[in-house]
Amino acid sequence: MKVINSYIFIPKNSEKKLKDNTIRIGYNAIDFFERCFCIDHIKVEEEQIKNHSKRFFKESLKDYSGISRGSFNYSFCEKEINIEYKFIKVDDVYYLDIIINNKKEDVISALENINSILITDKNFKKEYITIISYDYISEYYCNKLYPLLNTFERKFRKLLFLIFTAQFKNCYFEQVATEEMIIKAKENMKEKKGVDKKEYRTQNYFYSLDIGMLRDFLFKKSWTSFEEKQKEKLLNKDFTKIDGAKVKKMIEELEPKSNWDRFFDNKGFPADIDISMKNINELRNIVAHSKIMDKDQFNQLYQLLNDNLKYIDKAIKITETKDFIIINKKKHYEIINSIGELISKALNSIDYKKTMNNMFDTINEIALKQKQIVDAFMEGINKYYINDKKETKTNNKSY
Repeated sequence: MKVINSYIFIPKNSEKKLKDNTIRIGYNAIDFFERCFCIDHIKVEEEQIKNHSKRFFKESLKDYSGISRGSFNYSFCEKEINIEYKFIKVDDVYYLDIIINNKKEDVISALENINSILITDKNFKKEYITIISYDYISEYYCNKLYPLLNTFERKFRKLLFLIFTAQFKNCYFEQVATEEMIIKAKENMKEKKGVDKKEYRTQNYFYSLDIGMLRDFLFKKSWTSFEEKQKEKLLNKDFTKIDGAKVKKMIEELEPKSNWDRFFDNKGFPADIDISMKNINELRNIVAHSKIMDKDQFNQLYQLLNDNLKYIDKAIKITETKDFIIINKKKHYEIINSIGELISKALNSIDYKKTMNNMFDTINEIALKQKQIVDAFMEGINKYYINDKKETKTNNKSY
């Protein structure tokens, strides 16, 4: 494959030269380059003339083209590849293209070596400001990371939808986001004409958040309408029938929290997830905006994405099984309790105490049996999660 890396060398005294109108002899980025890579330029020109290079004769006739071309064999890691180069001189600024036509793996390794030399060489550093104007290495790394970033962001968004819609249905965002976050999310949405605004926002709240906003939404402690409703429920309770320690605990739980503390505590993520998300966001911006990325940054982001995708997959599994069952179980008990209250009122109104007692005994029996069934099922689920990997390994061996 043929790739090009491009550089610009700007003399460090350019500004001074323009002010005092002096000319300094000896500035030559081409000389520095040829010394770095042990290139005999006279030999290069002789070979081009000997080979009757049309390009060489054509460009040599242009007195003001400032173009200088050549090629050399570059040795690294017990390999040798041919590298072409082209300099264009404009005043005292030099523009360099490095052209390599070889295997992709060899190209990346060679360019990384050349980058290192051109950025760190003492002559270049002393005399020139070196700019990488086109970095194929970064393009290669970013292209490898795009699909992984795509999967990571989509799966994480799915997890958010699962957790928050299960708890709050269509009010999943307004209930747990701050007023400032809600306003920002609405501003980021491009609402289509002729659609219901409220419905459209419900569909797109989590699509309107970038990773920076998402980190604030998840990890920033705040007091939301969720706590307001919890406070109202607490104030409506009869504290004379509740133990003092329990009341204290209920009040302490109403302090500002992050959404991560509220809803992600049992999802299997590591304790340093906030730092991981911060690092992903910083490195993601390099990929998203096509900036310069080196090998270390690539490896770091690649590892972070792979590790966190495993955590997300596990969290989705927990949410769709264990958490959904808990929500259904809670809803089931609420329905039974409400039915019991209605029956109690009806029986008290006609004073059938004996009938009422019998009926309540029956309801309590049904509730107890259903509780036992659900509890047994939950115990099985928990055992499954603990022994999941062990059982998988055992099953694989049996085949």
